[in-house]
Amino acid sequence: MKHGESHEDPLVNEVVDLVTLVHALPVVDWLVEDAHHIVTRMALEVLAHIIVLDAYLDELEWRFNNRDNPYLFRDTLKRLVQSENLEYKVLIGEGTSS
Repeated sequence: MKHGESHEDPLVNEVVDLVTLVHALPVVDWLVEDAHHIVTRMALEVLAHIIVLDAYLDELEWRFNNRDNPYLFRDTLKRLVQSENLEYKVLIGEGTSS
């Protein structure tokens, strides 16, 4: 069926008109591009939540494993004192650790 021709079945004509309309919309290009950006951003947000969840689960595991340690505060302080110094700019992500 060529463009502009009519078919005897009105349903076929409606489908052809709808397809022609969809292909004629200039919105489709930017909509597809926008959808790509939205999906990419959603994927990055999910990844960030997974990283946060992993850190949360590590903390929960540490608390569970140390729940019966009566010297937990002392042990924590000892590890802090014996660890390397961490500069503030490294902590906030503006530098590299030494």
